[in-house]
Amino acid sequence: MTATYRNPWHLGGNGSGPAAYETDAQPTAYRGYLIYERVRGVCWDVVLNGEAVSQRAGLHGARRAIDELCSVAAQP
Repeated sequence: MTATYRNPWHLGGNGSGPAAYETDAQPTAYRGYLIYERVRGVCWDVVLNGEAVSQRAGLHGARRAIDELCSVAAQP
């Protein structure tokens, strides 16, 4: 099954990537987010509500990014 999610960094030019990412990777769920290994061994995307919110070089880095996002959201 292919997953498609929006690329918020797409600016319409060639250097900003596609408007949406597609991957056949199975996601890893963590704290309400989905993590996709979009480029095997290279790029993990953190996705929330159908939009990439972060990109990291490893699964552990993606989890740390989610932890940071959650801690910022919890601050008053």
